[in-house]
Amino acid sequence: MSNISRRQFLKGAGVATLAVAAAGVLAGCSNVPDKPTPGVPDKTVHIYYMIGVQPVNGEPVEISVNGLATYVTYETIHANIPANAAADYDCAKKNYDIEKDGTVTVKLQKKASAKPTKTVEIRYYEGTNPVGGTELIYSLDVDEEATVVNLSKLGLEKTDYKLADGTENSGIIKTDGKKFYAEVYLQKK
Repeated sequence: MSNISRRQFLKGAGVATLAVAAAGVLAGCSNVPDKPTPGVPDKTVHIYYMIGVQPVNGEPVEISVNGLATYVTYETIHANIPANAAADYDCAKKNYDIEKDGTVTVKLQKKASAKPTKTVEIRYYEGTNPVGGTELIYSLDVDEEATVVNLSKLGLEKTDYKLADGTENSGIIKTDGKKFYAEVYLQKK
């Protein structure tokens, strides 16, 4: 083992101290979006929340992140989901990369419902005649234990029809083999 002089020891210790200090300073040069980097301006990122191929609200959500950031955290993505989608949709629990053009695309997924549901086919009648039209809703997901369809969810106010007077049996859920259906009786407005 070689002997080192006091001078060489102090010189080596000084270099080691500088290296540790430099590592601390460089740690401040972070690509973490939620932590500012001194001397680096923030940048704007446009987040496109997508349901299928359609952007929610047709507009991106703008957020400001660290200028060196290469991704946006799940927490930030989740916190900025547009209000009209937040109740029914969520995003994957991961960090999202920022594209070169400053955008992030987030594909929203339908939340798993807390209660099991069943799909009920809606069959419309005016008297005894079947009624059809593109503006009518033809199926609804309801609570697995439901025995009637909530008729207010049919959106009839947007159609040329209203519920027929005196039809207490409208919306009762029935079975046809393994399928569920409800008959809804309508009349013209």
